Parts: sequence; structure tokens; C-alpha cells
Amino acid sequence: MRNFAPLPTTQNSLLAALPDEFYQRLSPQLEPVKLDHAAVLYEMEAPIDYFYFPFDAVVSLVTQMKDGRIVEVGLVGNEGMTGLSALLGQKVSAERAIVQIPNGGMRVKAAVILDEFKRQGEVHDALLHYANSFMRQVALIVLLVRYAFSQKPFGRLVSNDGGGGEEFSRARRGLYGLLHPGVVLSQQMGLDPGLIFYFQRGNRITVEGNGGGRRAYRLAGEPVPTSPVSAAESLLTTNEGISYTVSASSSDEFLDEEEGARRGGLLRRKSASDDYLDDDDAGGRRGLFGRRPRGGDYDDDEDRGSRRKSRRARDEYDDLDDYGTSRSRGKSRGRSRDVDFDDDYSSSARSRKSRRRDDDDY
Repeated sequence: MRNFAPLPTTQNSLLAALPDEFYQRLSPQLEPVKLDHAAVLYEMEAPIDYFYFPFDAVVSLVTQMKDGRIVEVGLVGNEGMTGLSALLGQKVSAERAIVQIPNGGMRVKAAVILDEFKRQGEVHDALLHYANSFMRQVALIVLLVRYAFSQKPFGRLVSNDGGGGEEFSRARRGLYGLLHPGVVLSQQMGLDPGLIFYFQRGNRITVEGNGGGRRAYRLAGEPVPTSPVSAAESLLTTNEGISYTVSASSSDEFLDEEEGARRGGLLRRKSASDDYLDDDDAGGRRGLFGRRPRGGDYDDDEDRGSRRKSRRARDEYDDLDDYGTSRSRGKSRGRSRDVDFDDDYSSSARSRKSRRRDDDDY
């Protein structure tokens, strides 16, 4: 009858795959542990004292690059264990192990596993099988990281016979493009083999000859060398007399930005109704259901009155001559009408007074 550890070890696939005989010897030395978030299990350049077997936790293995950036190179979950570098004979770790997703797990002293591993029995085979799977995972992660940080192809090959241009980014590269992100072969552009294009930051494109096919090409009238040379904005010709210009700019850069946005549906041409709406919005603020708030009307009236006063003052200033006398006939006629109205009013008042005197005398 097999003696199980206090916690269900079947939550870790590697522990469950170990031989029963070895697990009986290992079980008393397994320690249940709680793996908290961001807990560091071991540091870079530090010895590995314990192997950790996570359950539902996830441990991230990170390393530091020369420029100081931290890059994740591996993940350990319930399928395996941490500390493979010690298993493969390394004295210290090349990675830092950090708990990314908290949960529980088991740990055991590294010396216990290493002693059994050196016997080269079933435990040895099971651990090597896991080590192979882990290295495949690391290779895939490094490949994806390299692809994410590498310069992608840009620019195009422009045919000088008026046939347009072919984008380097649209080359049919397949898996080669994942393995070599910044490299395009001539045959991937629909040409004959013999050229390798390299794309670097700063819109730099270099090309080198590859194999005997390079003799079929000339760059700026010279044979293509076997070492990379600058090719941006250079003339590339074939033995068949077809010429191309290696352009570092993409055809998309020549499209009008507004026209391109309109094609994508981001912009649309304005109609007469749009102009009407714009006038309404410019004339005053709108409230709910398109009505103007009353406070906005008051503000508009005050603004309109101040504009009238300033316009009247400006007109009056323009109507004055050098001596301060008004030159506007309209205004003089307006003043004469006002004077006539006052005279009529005063004469009618005097006539009423005279009639009253006559009545009194009578």
C-alpha cells in the first residue's frame, strides 16, 4: 500500500509520474508550502537549496539582459518543478524564480532528488523527460520574445518598368519569418534565389549575396558582395534586364491621411445638414432635446447688446471729421427730426395755455 503525503500530490503531474518505490522514500521529506504572490524562491547567481512542485500556482523564471531589462524565459506550473539547472549540474541558478500566481505546493531538499537522479533509474528518465519539455517551452518563449523585439521588414521593391512595387512586409516567409523576423530572401519576394535582405532600425536596409544565385544580380551596377552592404534607395538589376529600386519607404506613407481615414470609415464628407448643425452649435449652447437653456439666452442677449454698443460707438467715431463735427447726413436728419418733434410739442403746449386764458377771460 502506497503512503501518500499529507497533501494530494496528484495536483502536480511530475510528482504523480514518479515511481511508487521512490515516492515512498520521498513522501516523508515533502514539505507543504504556501506560495504567495511575488515571493522569490531563489535569486540569480544563487544556489538552489529546494525543488518546488507547484499545485495551482505558477512560478515565473526571469533573467536580466545586458541593458538591464528583465525578460521572462520560462514558466513552471503543476506540470513540473523549479530548479532544473541544479538537476543538470549547475552550482547556481541563471534565473530568478518568482511566484506569479499564488497557491500551494510541495518542496523538497535538492540533495534528495539529486541523489536519486544520479542512480539513473526510472526517476532519472522521468526527470529528463520533463527537462526536455521545459527546454522546448523556453525555446518557444525566447523565439516569441525575439520576434517581438526584432525589427520587422519595411519598405518595398519598386519596379522601374511601371509595374508598381511589392512590400517587403508582405513577403511569403511562413515559419522562416518567425525564426528570422528581420530577414527576407529574394525568392520570398518572387525573385530568383541569391539575395538576403536585412532590415535594421533607422530605415536601414542591407543586402548580401547568397550562393551562386547572387551572380544574377547587380546592385548599383556592381556585383552583389557576400557581406551585407547598404541597399536603401539603390538600383537592383537582374541579368534579364529587369530593374528595381530598393525603397525604404512604404507605399502607405504616400496616401493622404484624411483620405486614408475616410476609406477606413473614420471620416466622412460633410453635408449641408452638417453645416446647419455646426452653425447652430456655434450660435449658442443647446440643452436637452435641442432647446437652448434660458441662462444661455440671457448670455446671448447680453453679448448681442454689447456688440451693438461697440458697433454704434465705432460708427460714431468714423463719422467725425477732423474738427469733431459729424459728417453723417442720416444722423443730422435724425437730430433735425428730434428737434422738430420738440418744437411741435412746445408749440402745442403754448396753444393750449392760450386757450385756457381766453376761456378764463370770457
